[in-house]
Amino acid sequence: MKLQLIRNATMRLEYAGHQLLLDPYFAAKHSMPSFAKVSRNPTVDLPMPIDDILQDVEACMVSHLHSDHFDEVAISSLPKDLEIFCTPVDEDVIRSRGFTNVITVNEKINWNTLTLTRVPAQHGSGKVLEDMGLVSGVIFQANNEPTVYWANDTSLYDEVYKTLETYKPDIVITHSCAAKWNDTLIVMDDVQTLEVCRMLPKSKVIAAHMEALDHATLDRKTLQLKAQQAGVQNLFIPEDGEILSFTKESL
Repeated sequence: MKLQLIRNATMRLEYAGHQLLLDPYFAAKHSMPSFAKVSRNPTVDLPMPIDDILQDVEACMVSHLHSDHFDEVAISSLPKDLEIFCTPVDEDVIRSRGFTNVITVNEKINWNTLTLTRVPAQHGSGKVLEDMGLVSGVIFQANNEPTVYWANDTSLYDEVYKTLETYKPDIVITHSCAAKWNDTLIVMDDVQTLEVCRMLPKSKVIAAHMEALDHATLDRKTLQLKAQQAGVQNLFIPEDGEILSFTKESL
């Protein structure tokens, strides 16, 4: 498999011979409102042209409809007949934007040679959850490929622990910028990310969703330093545009 971080949660996943686009957020730098009254968003440019991001993409997965995961530029850029995977609560909205091939992932589906399983996620805690709405993680599985767990916009809580213990994924993709909403943590921070690394010391943990939004409170350099201080060696923190490659045999 190959994973290319584009920006924020936007990634290209090459898996079992297929090209998937995850959570497309294509807005130009500073073209969208601030979340934390620090800066307009996104805080950085895309690392490549949109046409290059979309090249050979066979399907798109939209985890939830927050503007930094599925924005107006992406909606206008994606082919309307592209297969779009989403949760049931988002299907009608995505169809209303002109997409004709929307596939809901209720629990588990098979697509070509892949199995996609939706697993719980919790975008924060307490009253903030009313603002954040429903989000989900995804397990990717295929013959001769590493099992990949895209945790998505979630804090580390009981259901995430359960997913890690149940699937024991070879690769875990976390959203680790410690973003806050009304002073409440809504994705993983350094402590939670490193806890995932410790839980699965033989797995590779990839920290994404960093240095792109103004409500983030953790940057790559700090997370890397924390990992070094803790003696954690299975954490990867890609730069925007960077490609990471793994085989089942190498894990």
